[in-house]
Amino acid sequence: MRKKIFWILVLILIIFVGFWCFKNFWPRPQISLTTPTSLISPTPLLKFSVIGDPESDLPNLKKALELSENNGDEFAVLVGDLTHVGSKKELREVKEILDQTELKYYAIPGNHDLYSAKKLSQDPTEYFSEIIGRPYNQVLIHNCIFLFIDNSDEEKGISQEQMKFIKKNLAEKGDKMLFIFLHEPVYHPDSRYLMGYRSDFVSKQRLELLDLFKTASPSAIFTGHLHHSSFWEKYGLKFYVAGAVTSQRNWQTPRFLEVKIFENGKFSVIERVVIE
Repeated sequence: MRKKIFWILVLILIIFVGFWCFKNFWPRPQISLTTPTSLISPTPLLKFSVIGDPESDLPNLKKALELSENNGDEFAVLVGDLTHVGSKKELREVKEILDQTELKYYAIPGNHDLYSAKKLSQDPTEYFSEIIGRPYNQVLIHNCIFLFIDNSDEEKGISQEQMKFIKKNLAEKGDKMLFIFLHEPVYHPDSRYLMGYRSDFVSKQRLELLDLFKTASPSAIFTGHLHHSSFWEKYGLKFYVAGAVTSQRNWQTPRFLEVKIFENGKFSVIERVVIE
């Protein structure tokens, strides 16, 4: 009897592990929205990729960029944690990989990208700014606004200067499509690792950002940080988390998102798996 119960438990365990592996590691798109229809031009106006959390996995970062370029993406957005600890050496190694591709890119820092500068500099984003570029920015492409927000500092949060920048650009959005990019999520129903989980002050900033986003009504909000891709709708907003590109500490196979923008304000998002 005990032996029978033992083998039943083993069988249940095997089924559970098999289902979990299939769900998380089978290389297939898990996010797909707004599939082109007769109301949408079959040819997108714009294609770009959203790449999260390479964490100094240079081979996988290179593969992701090559795949993005081969897919005809116009540019890539890196949503933070480009490195393990944000040392100048690590940042230069990532910059070298980024510059090897003809793909245009935009990058914002993650909390990992600040570690070294926090210890050795008065400005946590000094190394990132010096080697990769400005930590926050806005660009206009094909009449679409791309707003890049730096929420990487888990203790100090967003500076007053950047908050003014965010408010100004959201207020001037007009009728253009708006896509927002941050590292740490401002909403997720199943994770506590949101912006501000280590600081009450930063948590209040997260709520302030959410209120600003609700008013601005962006087309989509993209983040990284969680090392597991997901999509949620809340407050009339669409929240996407890009799965991590790194092969370490990853709940899934390395992957990133590809976004296509069509006519009439439509867009689609799918996953691209980085093949080992």
